[in-house]
Amino acid sequence: MRSNIVLLLVLVFNYADCVFFDNFTFDHMIPIASGKVQLWNETDQDKLKKDLFVNYDRFSRPTEHFNTTKVNFGVSILHLETDERRSTVTIHAWMRMVWYDQKLKWKEEDYGNISVLRIADHELWHPDLYLYNSASGGEPLLRFGLSHALVYPNGEVLHVPPLKQTVLCEFDLRNWPFDTQSCELKYGSWVHHGQEIELGLYNNEAHIDLSDLLLHNSWKITDTSAAIASTKYVCCPEAYYDIKFTFRMARNPNPYSSVVIAPSVG
Repeated sequence: MRSNIVLLLVLVFNYADCVFFDNFTFDHMIPIASGKVQLWNETDQDKLKKDLFVNYDRFSRPTEHFNTTKVNFGVSILHLETDERRSTVTIHAWMRMVWYDQKLKWKEEDYGNISVLRIADHELWHPDLYLYNSASGGEPLLRFGLSHALVYPNGEVLHVPPLKQTVLCEFDLRNWPFDTQSCELKYGSWVHHGQEIELGLYNNEAHIDLSDLLLHNSWKITDTSAAIASTKYVCCPEAYYDIKFTFRMARNPNPYSSVVIAPSVG
């Protein structure tokens, strides 16, 4: 009697295994032309991302070592805060960066005509750009986890991360409260010389974008410019690129200052 029960249980379990295997094979997996088996819920975007990032090293510059990576860079200031006592200006901005990643190319027709991928910033290689004249003494540009980048079939990467940075700015208060001040934002790679990373201007715009700037009660930005330089440092034989963004601010004196100071002028 006991042996019959054991035999019956074995038959039941074998039948259950066969049913599960058949269901998993036909309902959960889809054969594809290459001979590989694709999960039933894998989208074209999933497959594309998986294929692109196989053995991808986000710490390695995405081209041959003898090639140069061109990075076009721009700044769009949204808001600024001044601290005249500490001689600093804090900017809230969008940084605009474009470069080509030779490892992230695909044919649209092979992946359901996907024309763009949105990839988290911590998954990609990024140029190691720093704010050279940061008030904190050399501040990295990126804060990973804040945004995504757009990646296109030809390998173009567009990243527009939001940033808050504080820069040293020497205030000249001799003409206060009718003074104007000039400040600079100087960016460059920390370890890659000009033969590895070449910097250019985003959309060839030699100025700071102020189209989204919030009005400031105390200051008004009157002029901006941008310039690229190549500099050799004592440490290294190669030259390093940097981009310097300059903006001039004019103070908006409040009525009390005008009343008190104006009689003393002249």
